[in-house]
Amino acid sequence: MGHLTGTGGFPHMAAGVAASLAHLGVVCFFCISGFLITTLLVNEERAFGDVSLRNFYARRALRILPAFLVFAGCMLLARSMGLVEFQDRDAVYALTWTSNYQLNRGWIFGHTWSLSIEEQFYLLWPLAVATLAALGRLRLVTFMFLVGPLVRTAMRLAFHNSVRDLEIFPATADAIAIGAAFALQREALLSNTLYARISSARYAMPLAMAAFLIERYSDYTIIDLLLGPVKLLAIATLVEGSTRYVGAGRAILNWRPIAWIGTLSYSLYLWQQPFLNRSAHLPWNQFPANLALAVGAACMSLYLVEKPILRFSRYFRRR
Repeated sequence: MGHLTGTGGFPHMAAGVAASLAHLGVVCFFCISGFLITTLLVNEERAFGDVSLRNFYARRALRILPAFLVFAGCMLLARSMGLVEFQDRDAVYALTWTSNYQLNRGWIFGHTWSLSIEEQFYLLWPLAVATLAALGRLRLVTFMFLVGPLVRTAMRLAFHNSVRDLEIFPATADAIAIGAAFALQREALLSNTLYARISSARYAMPLAMAAFLIERYSDYTIIDLLLGPVKLLAIATLVEGSTRYVGAGRAILNWRPIAWIGTLSYSLYLWQQPFLNRSAHLPWNQFPANLALAVGAACMSLYLVEKPILRFSRYFRRR
């Protein structure tokens, strides 16, 4: 929705809300990732006594690399045909998972800043889980959670150009860290009566609205510094609580169209860029055709690349 803003034909009245939802969606994704990956690692350690780094990295590679390399190859081919424009360095940063350290990113590969952060997380966090005791892990994610707003504030005060909001890992890892912290401390949280009540479906809407309102004004440095952690706590509570919702909350989250969008999300994340380009004025960049084409390309990626490749992931699961 955020990337549709500014494309030809997209309703201007929805632009402000869509822009706020864009970054909030990425923050939610980071939190979900920290919670999910940490839960999987901890469960594996409990079941087998340790974590298989070989299996973890193999599963992540099968999940991420094939679809991304197909997308990157198609974009290189499209550039040779004059259909898209980007610099060689854009592709280099994207292919080395360092786009979050690139200044003045181009559009076609610009979205890979968030994928780069994920890859850096996938590389570092399993090593930490494998080498640190439980208390050390909790201390590490707590430090990451606390330092994130401080790093962003320091960057905004020290720089007045594109560096001020560069998504370097220390400035963005607090969203991942809070998800990981909730996974590490989940049993302790659930034993707390107050948390159990707040994390129920009854409070989901107030938590979501609080997160949205804080995000809406997070461009103000003081808001991000003081209320940014509150936003992340609200999101992490929603993420953890959603795994236990019953009744209407569970029905909505398990509704087939919603689940299908979740299945499609990685391919849609990759393939939105050439179609939702607000700087281009070609027919396939006009709303709503651009959205339909992005979803169509994502479906091809999902069913022709992702699903066939993921069949091999069973060889890297411990029994």
